[in-house]
Amino acid sequence: MAVVYLAVQNSLGREVAIKILSPASSRDNSMASERFLHEARIAAALHHPHIVPIHDFGVHDGYAYIAMEYVPGGTVAPLPGERLEPAAALRIVRDIAGALDYAHTRGIVHRDIKPENILRRTDGAAMLSDFGIARLIHGESVLTTEGTSVGTPHYMSPEQLRGEKVDGRTDLYSLGIVLWQLLTGDLPYVGSDGWSIGTQHLNADIPRLPVTMAHLQGLVDAMLAKSADARVQSGAEIVHRVDLLLTALAGAATMVETPSHQSHQDAFWSRWPVIAVALVVCAALVLMLFNWNPYRTNIAAVQPETKPAVVPFVAPASKSIAVLAFEDLSEAHDQGYFADGMSEELSNRLSQVAGLHVAGRSSSLSFKGKNATIAQIGHTLDVAQVLEGSVRKDGDRLRISVQLSNVADGYQLWSQSYDRKLTDVFAVQEDIAAAVVEALKLKLMSGTAAANTQHHVPPFEVYDLFLLGTQALGRSDVASYKVAVDTLRKTVAMDPDYAEAWSRLAMAESFVVEDSHDSKAKADGDRRAMAAAERAIALDANLGDAYAARGYLRAIDWNWNGALSDMSRSIELTPEDARNLLRYGYLLSTMNRLPEARAALEKGCHADPLFTPVCYWLSRVKTAQGDYDGARQSIEHVIATNPQFGGTKIQLGVISLLQGDAKSAHSIFATTGQDYLRLMAEFSMGQTASAEQSLATKVADDKNVDPYSIAVAYAWMGDRDHAFYWMDRCVAERSVNLQTITYNPLLRGIRDDPRYAALLTRLKLPSK
Repeated sequence: MAVVYLAVQNSLGREVAIKILSPASSRDNSMASERFLHEARIAAALHHPHIVPIHDFGVHDGYAYIAMEYVPGGTVAPLPGERLEPAAALRIVRDIAGALDYAHTRGIVHRDIKPENILRRTDGAAMLSDFGIARLIHGESVLTTEGTSVGTPHYMSPEQLRGEKVDGRTDLYSLGIVLWQLLTGDLPYVGSDGWSIGTQHLNADIPRLPVTMAHLQGLVDAMLAKSADARVQSGAEIVHRVDLLLTALAGAATMVETPSHQSHQDAFWSRWPVIAVALVVCAALVLMLFNWNPYRTNIAAVQPETKPAVVPFVAPASKSIAVLAFEDLSEAHDQGYFADGMSEELSNRLSQVAGLHVAGRSSSLSFKGKNATIAQIGHTLDVAQVLEGSVRKDGDRLRISVQLSNVADGYQLWSQSYDRKLTDVFAVQEDIAAAVVEALKLKLMSGTAAANTQHHVPPFEVYDLFLLGTQALGRSDVASYKVAVDTLRKTVAMDPDYAEAWSRLAMAESFVVEDSHDSKAKADGDRRAMAAAERAIALDANLGDAYAARGYLRAIDWNWNGALSDMSRSIELTPEDARNLLRYGYLLSTMNRLPEARAALEKGCHADPLFTPVCYWLSRVKTAQGDYDGARQSIEHVIATNPQFGGTKIQLGVISLLQGDAKSAHSIFATTGQDYLRLMAEFSMGQTASAEQSLATKVADDKNVDPYSIAVAYAWMGDRDHAFYWMDRCVAERSVNLQTITYNPLLRGIRDDPRYAALLTRLKLPSK
């Protein structure tokens, strides 16, 4: 229809691409000429970084032409079998989704999205071209009538193939096909002619990505939904979802892999910066889906994307800050615990300032040891300012250097160095917080300064010991818990009025005996833990972590109302703490208050987006509510920000099982070693007799028997007697997994049994 030439625009001395309608097309089809100039008018009205700009168009000596920017990088069309790395494919899709969102909001649908119409700039960015069959949704009349299919069959949406009225969502479907092709090197639907290909677009199942890219399947499903109403609804939404997937993807290969036996580290203590950087894969969860306890989770150092992942056109709040982990500059590099404690305390102090949003601690700490720029950090955490610093201890002297930088331009707003005695550490913290407030032109909340003055200040040697104990508590093994208990006991012995130390000791006492098979030792440990938590609250009635500690211990004792009261108080005192919101959401879900649980978890995800446990549990709650698409989206975020987080693939498998796709679920469970879940999938695939026999054999042979997993498997297969037998075993062992029975969707087959209501009564849980 047209020929494209490389030319030079003499007036400006620049290279341009000139697209000229072929004389034959112009002579034989007047509609072609009209469509050609129609393309020019549409494209010339679009001004976007990822749309090829039009310099000029018109007719010269009978030739219709368009002069546009010359893009020398060629198209993104892959060679047969050529695949891009997922991050590269996602960035292309992100660029074009942003361009489409811009065009769609102006009433323009492209209708021919394919790799050949996506060009590369020299900097690697993708640009959309060729609006030859675009249509205006509003205003100017279209060039084709309803009932006519226009486009390239391999990339056309179902509604486009049927000749129906289309809107921007048809472009998003085509972009989904492009994403598939870039990821796999192949087209999802192939055939000998356009008819056979179109039939597959209309009727065939959405293709499945390889297991290695399963975390991207949710995005593919959202873009390739057969119905436009079920599809992702805007380019902006794709940009947002891609940003979540890109965040931390580049650093995923260097993630610290935590041994699976280090299960159940409490999320309560992950809020403290001295915690070792590793997200624990829960061993119980490796045995069974619903075995993870959010009260005890070790938080990994999330690897952020090395390029900014930012939703376009949305600026962060002007008064928002991230306090990064301070650098340990001591000669022996053995003061990391102290440097982390400094940044944590500053974050806590700044969070008291009215009008200032402070990024969540997990998200801020995720950049520790990375070479990310201020701009990258600011964009990823959606903050306008970043506070960073270093600490050096030398004898009885302490040198602290800090600087506050503006994300938008990288300029320093303020910097200062402090050379003080170690005993002046709390005064230095106060000075830094006040300087930041002054630099940002904010005011401390009324009464905050007085509250800080009245706050208990321990001697420096006690504070230092406290930080060491907290560091040990952050590790995920009994030996470290014992160190934490010994260190924190010494801390409170030296300073009996130190509420935070008592709160930390409460959790250490509980953790050290949690996996003990000695019932007396466990009871004694829990008794000491509760006494420590009560002591912390008595010393400081406004210490949110103390209430969270007591709430955790009350939940262990099945005192749900007491636990809820404490967790609610903790949220009142620390409303933006994602870890407390996680524990609160978990407890609400245990009490079968799913809407409230979801709201709390969504708030936690927003407050600390790189704190993956809260987003993981949000996926679990959405699954229990039957919101499978939402559950997939949440688990995609977890995979993107922390690929090593335990249970994500299992969660995807459970969602597939509940949606009736037992085959996909079986594939996931088989590759993750989930024998009980695999047998449940086989049962749903129609292999009922063999699955039942295999389950009986495994139960008989399993040396490390997990009664809850077995009970769930029997419940899924309809064997209620065996299911309740194993549930009774769970009660006898006081299994923490019983906290999920009110909403675990895999138990839906036994909920109408009178024994289920009786079980809830024994557990003191609500029946509705």
